Amino acid sequence: MVTSTNPAQDYKYNGKELNDELGLNWYDYGARNYDAALGRWMSPDPVSEFYYDYSPFVYGGNNPLIYTDPNGLWIVNIISNTDKSGNTTYSLNFTAEEGDDLKSLSTQLGISQKDILAAHPELKGKSISDGDSFGLGNIEGVKQINGAINEVAKKQDKWNCANFACGSDKTIKSQWDNPNNNNIEDLASILRNDYTSVSESSSKIGTIIHYRLNSASKTKKYIASQYRKQLKAQGYSDAQIDTYLKSPQVQTQLDNMSKALVADERHFSVVVLKNKSGTGVQNIVQKAGKNNFKFKVDDAKKAGATLPYAPTPVGGTNNPYYNKKGN
Repeated sequence: MVTSTNPAQDYKYNGKELNDELGLNWYDYGARNYDAALGRWMSPDPVSEFYYDYSPFVYGGNNPLIYTDPNGLWIVNIISNTDKSGNTTYSLNFTAEEGDDLKSLSTQLGISQKDILAAHPELKGKSISDGDSFGLGNIEGVKQINGAINEVAKKQDKWNCANFACGSDKTIKSQWDNPNNNNIEDLASILRNDYTSVSESSSKIGTIIHYRLNSASKTKKYIASQYRKQLKAQGYSDAQIDTYLKSPQVQTQLDNMSKALVADERHFSVVVLKNKSGTGVQNIVQKAGKNNFKFKVDDAKKAGATLPYAPTPVGGTNNPYYNKKGN
């Protein structure tokens, strides 16, 4: 109930503020307003004249699987470069849109302008224009992520999310080549001892986010949906699958599996950009795993799109965001 002591929550879909003036019910994405009911932007991209080959109403360069445009301003993507010998390397690339400058880059990266210029002195006094792109590979957080992407590309069957979160840091051993080694728990311990737990607003590019499953019932529902897919592929009817999944024996099995996952499962991701106010992590690079070279810059909230992952502090710390001490 909305009262004077319990006001309405205006931040809803995608964590954006709902503007209900005049009954419009549009969401404020900063540079544009979005109507979630229609799935449409209600105004054109403010820099659409620089992208004349796209509709002015597209999102992320009309390629949301590669480009992320969390607030209509800086765009970050992952690019590849193949040399004459056929070796391919990957790196982050940051592209400015209208109104972007060193200050907005500093805010969204979560690091000071002084630190950006120390890493890239060529940017000092530079006028940043719409469409200008920068690799920023000398910044520690960018270097960390680039190193992780390329290590995983070379050793896809040797790494998982824990390895990726640490970049090319070899202190985290592989999960896959030693089934008795629980590097997920190793990293949780390292975050507790060797990293500083910080608030979301103090996170920056390269900050590690620690997740845990926060709902046994949702986890159980997800596992049951995976069972259903497998049984469906084997030719069982919906009625047969329903009978099987509702049986007491299977229900007990699902309960035990979901409880075990909630107790033991962890996930890690890495901050890339924050929103234009400098609070609220908008993008992460995910996901690295066995035989799974899939990377994209995405909304951090999507880590819980299937399993109910939520940013959760490691035991003994106060916040789920971790910066390496000394960085």
